Formats: sequence, structure tokens, C-alpha cells
Amino acid sequence: MCYFCNCNPEVKLKLLHSYYSDFYGGVLWDLAYPSVEDVCIIWRKGLKRVWDLPTRTHSTLVAPLCGLLPLRFELVCRCAGFIVKCLNSSNSVVRSIARHGVYFQRMLSPIGRNAQYSAALLRTPLSKLASVNKKLAWTIVNNVVLSDSDVLNMNMILELLYFKQNIGDLTFLAKRILFFMIEYCFISYFFSNVISSVCV
Repeated sequence: MCYFCNCNPEVKLKLLHSYYSDFYGGVLWDLAYPSVEDVCIIWRKGLKRVWDLPTRTHSTLVAPLCGLLPLRFELVCRCAGFIVKCLNSSNSVVRSIARHGVYFQRMLSPIGRNAQYSAALLRTPLSKLASVNKKLAWTIVNNVVLSDSDVLNMNMILELLYFKQNIGDLTFLAKRILFFMIEYCFISYFFSNVISSVCV
């Protein structure tokens, strides 16, 4: 990424997503383990660098602003898909071990813990784990994780970032004022209140 510092942020985002989002073996991680959050933090820092965002940017806004699921939700979707494949495997040994781990061992088994964690995070019963997909994850993110003011902030911030990166056309604001607005939008949750009071 250091060789692409002059590229458009959208190009950097595609590169980051193409080369650094495989997470091979991620379906075998214990998703409830605290170190997974460390990986999520590093991922969000990378997304902030792509858009040249302030370091104090609120973490819930970063991934959706880039059009991506938050990493924890992405990992849960992948893990749930892996668990469902194991439960439906044509190999009887794999199928029986997966069923035993998910339905009987539960929290004592790594696959059972991940199934429980995935079902809890996506607010779906364990019996409906096969219905877990990215569409469901986006629904949870949009309806539970992000508030209406967050969505308004993200839309405003995205427009400001386009202007900052000279993707949009903004002639009546100086760049210094624009940088201040971006910093303020990311750090403060009061921005939606400011907009609503100005518009009234």
C-alpha cells in the first residue's frame, strides 16, 4: 500500500480488499476470543489510512463508510457458512463431529462456540444457522449497530471525503474548512443535530 499513496482512495480500498481480506483459516478462529478484536482494530486502522481519516474516527462508521461489513460480521458470516458446510458434509465423520460439536458439546467445542457466537451476534436461532448470509449481516448492522444519525453522518462524510480527495467538485469551501468538517463529523455524534438545526 505504501507504493500507492498517490492513488485514489477507491483504488486503495479495492487493493486492500483484494490483497488483505482473505483471512485464510479465519473460519477456524475462536471468534469470541479477545485477540479477534485486535485483528478487527488493525483492519479498521487500515481502512482509516486508505481514506486518510482522523485516528479518532468512531469505529462503527469506518467499515460501512467503505461499503464493507465490519470485520467481525464478515468473519461470522464466513464461519457460519463453514459450519453449515460441515453439518451438511457428504463425509459422515465430518458431519457427525460437526453435529456433536454444535448441538451437544456447544461451548466446550470450538465449532460449537463459533456457532453459538454467530447465532447470538446475528440474532438468529442456532437451528437457522444455514440462513446466515451477508444480507442478514447487513440488515443487523443497519438496524442494530448503526443508528439513523450514524447513517446520516456517513452519507455526509462520504460526500466530504469525495471533495477532500478531489473526486467531487466543491468550489465554495476552502480545503481547511473541509478538513475541519470531516474531523468534526467523525469525532462528534452531535453533527446530525447541527444539520437538523441549520435546516429548520
